[in-house]
Amino acid sequence: RAAAQEARALGWLTRAAASFGEAGASAYARADFATAISCCLERLAIEEERGDRRAQGVVHGNLGAVHSASGSVAEARRHLDIALALSREAGDRAAEASALVNLGAVFVSTGENQGAEKAFLEALPLLEALGDRAGQAGVLGNLGAVHKALSDFPKALDDFRRAISVTGELRIA
Repeated sequence: RAAAQEARALGWLTRAAASFGEAGASAYARADFATAISCCLERLAIEEERGDRRAQGVVHGNLGAVHSASGSVAEARRHLDIALALSREAGDRAAEASALVNLGAVFVSTGENQGAEKAFLEALPLLEALGDRAGQAGVLGNLGAVHKALSDFPKALDDFRRAISVTGELRIA
């Protein structure tokens, strides 16, 4: 974090943003959510100063993930909604898929199964287009759990079978 602050003081905004991002990721991995949020907010301020809307979307996605992990569901939703809008604006399909998957997880955590289903169903074709087979398998498993919670057992069974199939393909590849 000290390196990020020094880079910022020198006006090296790209380096400072990257350093704050790295420090935030490290803090998140240690479950030090307060530091992770602080680093994300520092990086967000830099990305706003730079005018990099795509990067702002990524940072909002990171903030959403940190808030979700810390149990701040309302803040997680707020940041993930912003991340989703900015990723769509920038045409960043990977970030869009990530925001949708994380939104789906937030909806699951609050029992909003229809919202989770919608988010996961929107993420699935993006992950397919990106060739992200591991992401597809995860979303299919999540959809199975959501459909089970909605008592739609035929859909749940189909989702789980598809997840198993994709996971099997990953092991072969």
